[in-house]
Amino acid sequence: MAAKGQGEEIFNYAGHNLSISSLEPNGVLPYLMDTPSTKDKVDKTIDAEFLIDKGVCSWEQYAQIRNASIMAFGMVSHYLSTKGMVLVDTKTEHGINTSGEIVSADELYTMDSSRFWKLDDNGVLLTRDGKPVSFSKEFARGMVKEQKDQQFTDEQANQIALRYIQGLQHLTDVSFDPDLRPRDERIVDSTNLILDSLL
Repeated sequence: MAAKGQGEEIFNYAGHNLSISSLEPNGVLPYLMDTPSTKDKVDKTIDAEFLIDKGVCSWEQYAQIRNASIMAFGMVSHYLSTKGMVLVDTKTEHGINTSGEIVSADELYTMDSSRFWKLDDNGVLLTRDGKPVSFSKEFARGMVKEQKDQQFTDEQANQIALRYIQGLQHLTDVSFDPDLRPRDERIVDSTNLILDSLL
């Protein structure tokens, strides 16, 4: 929106040239975009050519990542549409495993890595105080007013937990049932569950 205020007509973002007049806050983009970024202390948005020039990946590898990511985005978007939600954007991380295959790393389509917005019964975006009702980290980021490492108050932590629980219930159609076992026991059981599925 800063470019719009400066009178520019075209805005280049991650290699995509966008008409300024077609952009509006929380509006729909003209098409689904891949927007690569660096993985540093502060992520920096770049274009695909940067990755190729720096030897991070080849054009063929990038095309594989982009095409698979866009297909997955479409599949998740379709599922969410049945839940009265819209997938706004997501962040995925990729690498190459010991077999030389491109794989996804870390989390996929969670409320930490993605933005989910709520729709009403007519498929119209729900808003609160002029902003979309969001089930994501975006809600928590809005509470950070000072430095990035600021601690949340107990009230804020409860609000964030409640929003995540509501989002989880919307996504799964299952009532949230908290696991009240001791933390270490939960970690060991979860780790064993992951290991069992890998072996």
